[in-house]
Amino acid sequence: MAVVAGATASNHYEYASMDVVRAAARPFDKECAGISLGEGGGAVVPESARRARARGLAADLVVAGCGTRVAAAKSVAWDETSVADCLREAMSDARADHLDHVHAHATGTPQGDTAELSAIEAVAAQASLRDVPVSSHKGAIGHRLHISGAVGPAAASQALRTGIIPPTAGLVTPEVTHRVRLPLVSEHAPPVTVVAVDSFGFGGNNASVVLRTGAASHP
Repeated sequence: MAVVAGATASNHYEYASMDVVRAAARPFDKECAGISLGEGGGAVVPESARRARARGLAADLVVAGCGTRVAAAKSVAWDETSVADCLREAMSDARADHLDHVHAHATGTPQGDTAELSAIEAVAAQASLRDVPVSSHKGAIGHRLHISGAVGPAAASQALRTGIIPPTAGLVTPEVTHRVRLPLVSEHAPPVTVVAVDSFGFGGNNASVVLRTGAASHP
């Protein structure tokens, strides 16, 4: 078992840095403007299926695969290759031939959102996938900076358990792009069993994980 925990409380420097990159309160919306930061704490507690069963838990969700990239040469906002490599590696590690949903990092910056969507589109095209719903929690609670990586898996876990993909709060007018494979979720979408979660950071700390429903087939 491992406990990964953290918290964030924004200061003047962090607000100023988000203003510089034009972080927005409405990810993926072409009319986005302003800034939306969040404060709070969170923790992720992964454990082996064997230990979960010993405690009487069903182990209904599995971390099926992950992919990481350190790309310090430039921030993720302009690095589609690193984003695509993370997602592609996570799917390969999970032996996933499809995705029912991508819970996006979606900082709300025009350059970051565009790069992430382009990367997801490239991976979907390579895997011959269509209609992979994409959404993010940041429109609802803002970007929690240092602890933002914990919120995505929590939201994705709820999507897997409830069968409902959370929409992106504030998304009214989706970006007009060529991406026919990626519907941007503004309302509830169909049930899901396999979800990818993206978490990227300025400076190149990049990761994707694939979660799925069902008991683990390994310890």
